[in-house]
Order: sequence, then structure tokens, then C-alpha cells
Amino acid sequence: MFPLAILLTIALFKSDRQIWPYSLALIIPGLGFALYHSGLYGGLIEAPIVPCSKNGPSCTDANMTIWGLPLPYLSVAAFGALLISQTLFARHTRRILS
Repeated sequence: MFPLAILLTIALFKSDRQIWPYSLALIIPGLGFALYHSGLYGGLIEAPIVPCSKNGPSCTDANMTIWGLPLPYLSVAAFGALLISQTLFARHTRRILS
């Protein structure tokens, strides 16, 4: 997610309309990881969730939520929104350039 913020900010300031292939190359794997983590969190994938570290916070702790929503689910929502927006941007850009 962090490289996307840098990449999309640079593209915005340079008015680069050809950024979508590069952003999709980061969004699609990111969405895959987010779906995997959500599956682990929700129990759809059979793997126990263990604490992040021996002395650190647990990944299932209430501190790992925002507005009551677990971070893995918020990650799926963020990558999904990015995927939709970049796909729409790609379609719009193709129409303008052709």
C-alpha cells in the first residue's frame, strides 16, 4: 500500500495518465494478500492466528481494529476500492487516448 501512495502521488503531480498498469501491478497482489489475511482472520483458511511476537500485541486484539472493523477487512476494502478506481481510470484513459 505504501509504494502505491508514492507512485500515485507522483503520477498525480506529473499528470501521468499511463500509470494504471503499474498501479494494477501492485494492487492485484496486495488484494491477494489482503484476502488471504482476511481468510485467516475469519477462519476460512485453516491456519491458527498466533501473536505477532512473543511480547508484542496480538493480531486478534481489539487494538487491531478501527471503528470496530478488523484491519484485514479494511485492507480488502482499500485494495478493492483502488482496484475499481484504477480500472475505471484505465477505461476512461483508453477512450481519451484513442
